[in-house]
Amino acid sequence: MKEVLAEKPAETLLRFHNVAAGYGKTAILENLSFSIENDDYLAIVGSNGAGKTTLIRTLLGLLPTVAGQVEFPRGALHFGYVPQLQSLDEIFPLTALEIVKMGLFGRLGALKRPTRAETDKARASLEEVGIGELENHLFRELSGGQKQRALIARALVAEPDVLVLDEHTNNLDISGEKAIMALVDEVHHKHNVAVVMVTHSLGAVANHAKHIGLIQQGRFDFAPVETVMQSDYLSEFYGVPMRVLEVEGVRAIV
Repeated sequence: MKEVLAEKPAETLLRFHNVAAGYGKTAILENLSFSIENDDYLAIVGSNGAGKTTLIRTLLGLLPTVAGQVEFPRGALHFGYVPQLQSLDEIFPLTALEIVKMGLFGRLGALKRPTRAETDKARASLEEVGIGELENHLFRELSGGQKQRALIARALVAEPDVLVLDEHTNNLDISGEKAIMALVDEVHHKHNVAVVMVTHSLGAVANHAKHIGLIQQGRFDFAPVETVMQSDYLSEFYGVPMRVLEVEGVRAIV
């Protein structure tokens, strides 16, 4: 694994300023105002259909804003994107290494073949996420956790400014979810990369994220995890009684 890099000074990478996000002239989410720092670890939490995908597509620049502005104080950013597993077409017989090398296309162009050095870089990325021995295995034959590791390696190989993970613990059992979250923690600290996680499970990210954005029925609340993970806060936001417990430093929601 790579050594931990020296910490970088705090710097704002992007800022949503009174953004309305949606399609055409129809807003799905409104009044989005928050920023992401270079050392941030952000979770966007909401149920299916709440608007998480719309928000992430706007953040990635795939959707124009309906209103407001997304500002990039430092200039254009490079995103590493880890999609939902079920969104991938597994018909093509690609190996784990070939999947990771796809992460280089943004810098190389789709028609340019990776050099030996770039292929070695892809191998190192697989090693870093713990599946270097599977480089020649077909991606479609990997387990769910191994596929997620390969996709994280693909996102990391291009050295992104922001790592975006979309429902990255879906369809994983408890041990698999815990292992993937530990890997994301490690990547965040070792690469000094900002992380944005999209999930329907608040419990999955409650002990990892620095900031949490909650989406519910068009409402978006963004705050530090210490603010969000309070019984009164969650009960008011969701409109049902909720309790946040802490056992040996680990938060749980009931």
